[in-house]
Amino acid sequence: SWQASTATSLQWVARLRETFGTNLLITIFCAHHLLKGFVGGGGSSGLIGNGMEFVYRGYGVSGPDLQVYTSVALLPWSIKALMGVMSDGFPLFGYRKISYLLVFAALAQLAYLPL
Repeated sequence: SWQASTATSLQWVARLRETFGTNLLITIFCAHHLLKGFVGGGGSSGLIGNGMEFVYRGYGVSGPDLQVYTSVALLPWSIKALMGVMSDGFPLFGYRKISYLLVFAALAQLAYLPL
């Protein structure tokens, strides 16, 4: 039930507070919510998304093209959970995260070559 899960969550937070202290938890909470909510906005909102739209409009991109470009730019955000499950379930070269990080960083660098 929701009451049991709430009680368990509160106990977990209490253990975190005892282990790490209140100041650290408040700092992490504020930094996380400021970065994810205000700056990132969870995709196309926030400061990042608004800046993208402003730049596209400055280049005279039409509405339909703006939607396509925004969708492509936010694709990594959309598949973040899938990539996490994939990297946990299918390690590359014996590693779960670093191998995927290196492979996709190399692919990103290759994608910049035509520019």
